[in-house]
Amino acid sequence: GVFGGIYISKVVKYNKANEMMENTQYDEAKTEFIELKNFKDSADLVFECDYRKSTAFMDAKDYDSAKALYATIADYKDATVMITECDYRYATDLIEAKEYDKSKEEFAKITDYKDASDMVFECDYRKANGILDENKYDDAKKIFVSIADYKDAADLAKECDFRKATVIFEDGKYVEAREIFDSIKDYSTAAEDSKKCTYAYGKELLDQKLFDDAKAEFASIEDYEDAKTLTGDCDLLHAMDLAINKQYAE
Repeated sequence: GVFGGIYISKVVKYNKANEMMENTQYDEAKTEFIELKNFKDSADLVFECDYRKSTAFMDAKDYDSAKALYATIADYKDATVMITECDYRYATDLIEAKEYDKSKEEFAKITDYKDASDMVFECDYRKANGILDENKYDDAKKIFVSIADYKDAADLAKECDFRKATVIFEDGKYVEAREIFDSIKDYSTAAEDSKKCTYAYGKELLDQKLFDDAKAEFASIEDYEDAKTLTGDCDLLHAMDLAINKQYAE
């Protein structure tokens, strides 16, 4: 009869709409489902078309379009959660692109979602590591100190000082380098490197014939290399220098 014919035509239309939806023809499928009104689950599938279209936008990184469309079906499935997922993915894209400040700002807006609160710190962590790689030790240290409880940031703050002191030592600024090594004595070889600074500084003072000052430096690190011998040598060299000067004076 007539009703049977109408039913069959609806089934055909319904199947066609489903096929369109599976083929990502979401707008066309949605139009068909709207026309089918309450036939089977057509009313739900109207929303499903928009949901899938939103997700396609999101997967294509068109987050604004995705969010706008999810917002129109906020009560369907987890559409409101997916709005936040768009924000999360956008922030993740930014951190991967090394846009750390922007990324941090985005993660900070969604700290209750997934691991976003950790990612706020991760942005600073990666930024600081990048700055450390550029040998900007003070700038990197400042950031590591501000996130000292995150991962190994506290150690990396010391690493900044360690590298800075090493560079300063190589520049021949032994006292300045030693001060930094002494401030991180428990880190890496800093305690030994501090002695190395003292030793080099003692040698420098010796070359300047500042025997008493040199002796004091060597005496403070008697267990380092031949510092103990050099402590005694300072007196000897001092005496010899005085004798030579006395000769010239005569």
